[in-house]
Amino acid sequence: MPKHKLSPNSDKSTVMPSVEQVEFIVEELEKIIRKNRTYVTPYEESNEDWADIMLLESLNSSSEVKDICEKGSDSEKTDKNNIVDGVSEALKLRLQYSKDKAVEESSESSDSDEDIFLSKRKYKSGALNDLMAMTGLEEIKEAVNRQLAFFRTMRLRKEAGHNVPSSLKHILLAGNPGTGKTTVARLIARIYYEEGIIGHPDLVERNRASLVGRYIGETEEKTLDAIKKAKGGVLFIDEIYALAEDSSDKRDFGYKAIDTLMPVLSDPELDVIVIGAGYEEEMDKFLSSNPGLASRFPMIMHFKDFSLDQLFEIAVYRLVDYDFRLSDEASICLRELLQKLMKIKN
Repeated sequence: MPKHKLSPNSDKSTVMPSVEQVEFIVEELEKIIRKNRTYVTPYEESNEDWADIMLLESLNSSSEVKDICEKGSDSEKTDKNNIVDGVSEALKLRLQYSKDKAVEESSESSDSDEDIFLSKRKYKSGALNDLMAMTGLEEIKEAVNRQLAFFRTMRLRKEAGHNVPSSLKHILLAGNPGTGKTTVARLIARIYYEEGIIGHPDLVERNRASLVGRYIGETEEKTLDAIKKAKGGVLFIDEIYALAEDSSDKRDFGYKAIDTLMPVLSDPELDVIVIGAGYEEEMDKFLSSNPGLASRFPMIMHFKDFSLDQLFEIAVYRLVDYDFRLSDEASICLRELLQKLMKIKN
């Protein structure tokens, strides 16, 4: 969406800066913002409102800002005391325009279940917003946001010159099949990339079959290869508990994979994040299979089963993705079918 033209409110009784003055000042202030930020995340770079928000927060906060405002003013026509107010008002108007435009785009809906559900998907671009738009998963969303808040705080402290402790970022996703674990793992990789936590957004996906070899030394080779390919990003191991499947036989090659992973799991300075997924009960057994595993995964996310309404909502999303629309009769049939399926375990 193109930026709304910057223009201060013309209804002011005092003489406000011209459009040209405001645009000059904003351009100069953006240079200051970017110069003072040692790192700008890819998501910030792609978010057209980010610079405006940062500029609003910086007005009146430094002598550099005041100097730029005075430099952009015309002393013969514009009261310098009005410059900051004019720039502030122009930025607020542009942000309000952006907000109104988003509301306008999401307001075209009817009262059908399908359209109500679809209206909830009108989020801005970005992996975090994609996660927030998913059905259910409220505890997962809260956990991810808490983690991001911590990472952002540590980054700000580091930029300010403070000592920042190293921390492990590995995650376990525990829950029944079909609760969104793999989808969330992929989104977390994208979110961490957009936040500047990792270097690329792609997952290297593995499971027991692709890590455990058939002869001595093959398991270590396959596991090290997966770690190498995941460098700078995320290594996702689906059904990670299967690596410790036979707890009675420590000679099982799955334990060789765990032993090979331990250095990566133990060192926060190594540039790989491991995300493992699996069933709740089996995940507990996995953690107990090695005395050091539990401490290597500081975050364990528990995925609840979806409710009937949530399953219906997900089904509607999937149907619309393929250009299908449900009639009222079909909606009733779908709900009844889902209700029957929920009573069947596994």
